[in-house]
Amino acid sequence: MVLLPVRIPLDGFVREAERWIPLQFQSEWQALEKSAFGQSLKAPLATRFSVRRLPIEWHTLEDHLEMRMPVVYRVELGLPRLERRSAASVGMGWREISFCEPAGGVVLKVTTRLQLLPTWAIDSRSQPSLEMPTPCRLRALKESLSLDITPQVRQVFIASLDKAAVELDRQIATRADLRRLAKTLWTRLHEPISVGENVWLALNPKSVSIERPRLVNGEVRTGLRLLGQPRLSGAKDALTVVSSLPPLITTDPSSVPLFHLDLDLDVPWPDLNARLQEAMAGKVFKTAGQRKLRLTQVSVAPNGDRLVLEANVEGSFKGHIALSGRPIIHDGILSLEDLRYTLATDSMLVRFANWLRQDLYRRQFTTMAQVNLVDLLTAQRQRIEESMRIGWTGELRLDGQIDRLEAAELELTTESLRLRARATGQVTVVVVQ
Repeated sequence: MVLLPVRIPLDGFVREAERWIPLQFQSEWQALEKSAFGQSLKAPLATRFSVRRLPIEWHTLEDHLEMRMPVVYRVELGLPRLERRSAASVGMGWREISFCEPAGGVVLKVTTRLQLLPTWAIDSRSQPSLEMPTPCRLRALKESLSLDITPQVRQVFIASLDKAAVELDRQIATRADLRRLAKTLWTRLHEPISVGENVWLALNPKSVSIERPRLVNGEVRTGLRLLGQPRLSGAKDALTVVSSLPPLITTDPSSVPLFHLDLDLDVPWPDLNARLQEAMAGKVFKTAGQRKLRLTQVSVAPNGDRLVLEANVEGSFKGHIALSGRPIIHDGILSLEDLRYTLATDSMLVRFANWLRQDLYRRQFTTMAQVNLVDLLTAQRQRIEESMRIGWTGELRLDGQIDRLEAAELELTTESLRLRARATGQVTVVVVQ
C-alpha cells in the first residue's frame, strides 16, 4: 500500500487576512450624533479608532482548525477645538479627552470544520467568533458622561470576521476539487517512471481510498491510499495501461504506511572482481610457523548457489588457492561464509600440512573476503528519489523520498551478481498554488 498525502496550502487566505486587518491602523475622527449610544449628548463629541494586530495563530483542534488573530485596540473620545489650517484659515479639529484601551484586547477567531462529500469534494464550514474579555467604556466631562461602546467595537470586528470566513470557505472550495485532482493523479500514477537506462517503475494502482480531511498548519491535508502492485520493466509501453477512476472510499487517518518496492540491482562479474581485487590484493595473512603469504590476484566466479574465490599467493611459497563459500550481504557489505577448500587447495594442504593450518587459513580469508557495495545502493537510492521528484502538471507535484534501500537476497547469474533489494520510503503529492 502507498499513502500519497495531499496538501492544499492556504497561504493566499493568510495573506488576505493580513490585508484585512493590517499590523497598525488608525481612523480619522468621526463626529457622533447627539443621540449616539442611546444618550443625549449635550456637547459635540467625536471618536477615533486605532488597531495593532499581533501575529496570526493557527491551532488544530481534533477535526477542525482555529485561526486566531489577537488585536490590541484603542478608542479615543474627543472634544472640538479650533485649529489653524493655514495662515489665512482656521478650522475645527478635535482633542482627546478620554480613551479606552482594554488590557485583554480582542481575539478574532474563525473555526473551520471539513466534511468529505461522496462527489470527491471537500465541504468547509467556517464560523466566526469574537473574544472580548474586557468591555470598552469611555468616561468624560468629570465622569458625568459614560459611554459603553463595546457593541459598536464588536460590530466593527465581526464585519471583518464574516468576510474572513466567507473567503476561507471560497479558497478551500477552489483548491479542494478532489475529483479533478484525483482523475489527474490517477492518470499520472499509471505513467511509468524512469529509474535508469531502459528501466521503468510502474506503481500500478488497483484501488484507492481517501482519508478524512483535516487542517494542519494552514493547509488542508488528506491522503490518497493506493493499493497497487509496483513493478519494474524494461518495456515502457507495456506499463502504460490506465484504468478508470474507482469509487471514493473514506478512511480514518492512521499511521503513515511506507512505500515498498522490490527491485533487482545487477553487479557484473568484472565490476565485482575489480572491487574484490581492490579490497584484498596486497593483504598478508599468517600461517603456522610464523610464515606469511601475500595475496596478488583475487577473483570470484559463480558455481551453483556458491562463489568460488580464487587467489594467487606469494611469500613462503607461491601458488594458487581456491575456496568455495556461500555469499551473504549485510548492511551493503558482501562477504562469504562456510568457506571450504576446493580439491586443488586440498592437495596443496596435504603437501604443506606440517605448517599450514586450515582453520586459521579459513578465518583470515573470511575476514578479508569482503566487498563494500554501499556506494552502489546509495547511487540507486538517489536515482529512484530523483526520478520521483517531478512536476506532473502546473498544479500537481510528486515528491519521493527513499528512507532506506537494503539488499535482502542474492542471486548468481552467468553475467552478474544480482542484489534483490527493497526500497522503503514515502511518496507525497503536493497541490501547487
